[in-house]
Amino acid sequence: MKLFNAFKDILEAAITNDGTQLGASIVNIIESSVDMVNRFLGN
Repeated sequence: MKLFNAFKDILEAAITNDGTQLGASIVNIIESSVDMVNRFLGN
C-alpha cells in the first residue's frame, strides 16, 4: 500500500533525522491522498 509505505518512510526519516527524506515522504502522502480521492470520485 502506497499510503502505508509513505507513513513508514516518514517514521524512518524522523528516526534518522533526514529532512530531505521527510519532505519527500510528505509529498508522497499528499500525492497518494489526491490519488485516492480522485479514484473515489471516479475521475
